[in-house]
Amino acid sequence: MKWLRRFYRNNRIYCIMMLVSIVCCCIMGYTIGKYFMKQVSSDTYGDRLYNIENYDLDGEKEKVEKFFKENKKVKNVSVRISGKIFYITLEVDKAFSNAEIQTLCTTSLEKMDADTLKFIDLQYIVKREGFSPYTGSKSSINTVITWANYKFEKEDNNA
Repeated sequence: MKWLRRFYRNNRIYCIMMLVSIVCCCIMGYTIGKYFMKQVSSDTYGDRLYNIENYDLDGEKEKVEKFFKENKKVKNVSVRISGKIFYITLEVDKAFSNAEIQTLCTTSLEKMDADTLKFIDLQYIVKREGFSPYTGSKSSINTVITWANYKFEKEDNNA
């Protein structure tokens, strides 16, 4: 114990600096550990799905499917929900024009509840035989569907 006292008296500054360094390293280790543990234990969607139980997403899904199935030019419809995003995949006649597709999808928005539309995002994928898919999306903060640039060229099926 004598040698420890003597060491402390001779190297007081170094001992205090070493103690402060050890405390700082412990604080940094705790902070880094807490940061990574929070990322591992948190929900994938964060708080974006807050209050999702207040919306009848399955009911809205059925409304959308029913609306598209009633249209004679729509061959097949598939609606998938992931979080708060509706993925609506349509297969339509190849005679269906882009303007008709846009009108049909915009009309589908009117069939949905206004409060739900302010909460969910929509992604439309419209497939036509011989053409590349036509895509559009509607964010929860927007009121209209934004359509992707589309080339009017047919797909080359020989490639």
